[in-house]
Amino acid sequence: MDNRIGKTIERYRKSLAKTQDQLGAMYSVTGPAIFKFEKGYVKPSLELWMKIAYDAGLTPRKALLCWIKDKLPEQYLDIFESIETSGEKVEAAEEERQGYSQYEDRDALRKAVLCDPSLAGTLIELFRDDEFWSLYKPTGVEIDHLVRFCAPLAEGAADMYRDALRLIRRFLELGK
Repeated sequence: MDNRIGKTIERYRKSLAKTQDQLGAMYSVTGPAIFKFEKGYVKPSLELWMKIAYDAGLTPRKALLCWIKDKLPEQYLDIFESIETSGEKVEAAEEERQGYSQYEDRDALRKAVLCDPSLAGTLIELFRDDEFWSLYKPTGVEIDHLVRFCAPLAEGAADMYRDALRLIRRFLELGK
């Protein structure tokens, strides 16, 4: 399995000329935790990865793709690679599409999402869940990003989409 997150953390730490303990102190984790991230034994939490990726200069899109790729099972990596290489086509098509960001009213947004024939599987089931809407209160921009970056990769589990939404939300907050 690829360890892009670990390699990125290690490159970032070395660019700062810091030890693992020193980098860990910057993010309120231990040096051994940084060691485990760098070696790929464990992955940092979404929130921690977002902070490190932001500080390391990764764009939100690249950091999100990196995180998703590191989380994907081996069987989906070929699919991911083909989608990643055709990203320009997806982005061009997305520009033509109006998107969900036009909806400010959450009920109208939910109705539009549920009526979208291009959404299927676990993602549409998540959007049908009342608890998802009441707890997460997603915006149109967040749903646009979720559909644009995560849905084309592979059929994910509901908790993966929730994690991705939290990650997207955090990156959008960092970009303000």
